[in-house]
Amino acid sequence: MKKIGIKFQTIKNDVTLEIEDTSHKSYKLHFKEGGKLGMFRVTGQFRLIWDDEDIL
Repeated sequence: MKKIGIKFQTIKNDVTLEIEDTSHKSYKLHFKEGGKLGMFRVTGQFRLIWDDEDIL
């Protein structure tokens, strides 16, 4: 995962994060233990990034 502004890491297995994009479409991401989610800001908007290997 590239260098990012803020990094979150799960401490349990099968952690679910439900997010909604700017067009109001909902997504559920299921992370394994130790999975990382990054957040950074680009042109006034926040972007989320993750490694597909961290997803269950």
